[in-house]
Amino acid sequence: MSTALKLVPVEPLTTPEGARAVARGSELSLEAPDGRVLVRYDAASGTLSFEGEAKVRLHASRLELTATEAVTLEAPRIEARAQTASWSVGRWEVEAARVRERAGDVYREVRGLAQTKAGRVRTVAEKTLEMFGRRASFKADEDVVVDGKRVLLG
Repeated sequence: MSTALKLVPVEPLTTPEGARAVARGSELSLEAPDGRVLVRYDAASGTLSFEGEAKVRLHASRLELTATEAVTLEAPRIEARAQTASWSVGRWEVEAARVRERAGDVYREVRGLAQTKAGRVRTVAEKTLEMFGRRASFKADEDVVVDGKRVLLG
């Protein structure tokens, strides 16, 4: 005895405004009154698609997205707002033409090496620049310039 689902042709369910729920082959879809497909489930591929030209909105007290392979976001602009955001990842990579960060204060802790590799590096401090360490080393292939009202050594 087979337990496969057999689709039987039925008339679409229609709201008074003209929105419809339609079964076509292995697909179930919700359509707007003008015939645009808004939600489509393809039983053959197991794909659920939300399609909207204006806006697709999900509202819940808690929303979880889980994928066994990958989650992909693609848009010309992505915005996120939260009081607190946290990420826990094995490896974090960012590739961008430009990165701009603004914060009241920034604290970073690195257990191993923190390295910046750049064509030029500039650090600008309005008041005081402090560096602390057990040892310090500065190496230049050419000139080293120290310019200040006073240079105190030792």
